[in-house]
Amino acid sequence: MHFICSKKDLVQGLHIIERAIASNDTIQILTGINIEASRDEITLTASNLELTIQTKIQGNTILEGNFICDGKLPSIIRKLPDGNVTIEVKNSKVHITAENIEFAINCFNPEEEFPVVPELINPLAEIASDLLTKMIKNTVFATVNDDTRPYLSSVLFEFKKPILKLVATDANRLSLYQTDLEKIYSADVDLLVPNKNLNELLRILPNDKEVEVILYHLEEQLVFKFEQTILSTRLVNAQFPNYQAIIPSEQPINVTLVKDALENAMERAILFDKKGTLPVIFKAEKGILELQTPPSDVEQYCESIPVEHSGGDGKAAYSPKFILEMLKASDAEMVTFEFNSDLRQALLRPADHKNHLYIIMPIYIN
Repeated sequence: MHFICSKKDLVQGLHIIERAIASNDTIQILTGINIEASRDEITLTASNLELTIQTKIQGNTILEGNFICDGKLPSIIRKLPDGNVTIEVKNSKVHITAENIEFAINCFNPEEEFPVVPELINPLAEIASDLLTKMIKNTVFATVNDDTRPYLSSVLFEFKKPILKLVATDANRLSLYQTDLEKIYSADVDLLVPNKNLNELLRILPNDKEVEVILYHLEEQLVFKFEQTILSTRLVNAQFPNYQAIIPSEQPINVTLVKDALENAMERAILFDKKGTLPVIFKAEKGILELQTPPSDVEQYCESIPVEHSGGDGKAAYSPKFILEMLKASDAEMVTFEFNSDLRQALLRPADHKNHLYIIMPIYIN
């Protein structure tokens, strides 16, 4: 096998796939990269069995072929000068040449089986890339790594024509983002996708409304196909809790304020939250939202923000870290915070639409 391509294209392709390379695996071949040269197209694939990513770049193929090379290839390519890179397989080694520089690295045994990207037929749905990016960004932060309860480490993809919902929880909070899709093709289905694989998808997914992402459901996999890239993730075999039961229908205390004002306030509040457990007391009264940490002999934070206030007066305490994470993920200009004084869950959402709901449990204070 022998081909020539630009360093820029090769670096970009390797950047897309490299996080799927197994770092230390008993199946040694998974620590490598599968490269296939055919005509004027180079296909790069990496897989750790949990996650498989494949992408294609342009290249001038001199001799078609397929090989699996050492996973250190991305580091080598980044250190080469700009311009064209020549890659050729000779005597069971991969020779990488650019200007007067040459590297030779090992190939894996071509008889070993490398995971293949499944045949993609019968799509599940289609969604604009920028919308999918927003939905994942606004839910995946609410997960937590928990091997004993794998649904907490996952995001629920709930397809129910014509609605797609993404839902995530860590048992102390829940984030839900939903949208209407014109293109949902299959029957209703619920799929649990690992948070770490969705974070990898966010890393390479273009935030572009002109890019269409096609989703496929294949047995224990969910596949995302966009532009020249395919990402396949395993699904989690677990039951997601009945989240509908905890969504409050109404709350007695409602305040609406500029998102940045609340975000900046939470940034100031967590300055004293060294262990991540210090609550902030929210008190709504006569159009003012008072925020303060519990009284202390050492230090205390206190702030007042004018708000649009409806309903009654009252107070409750919440984690500033949790609220801040939701606000950082949201692109809303105004947010509405609906809460109560009797230790029930609160609801935080963009003020101008209800497609994103964030539910947070209160913290008991004396």
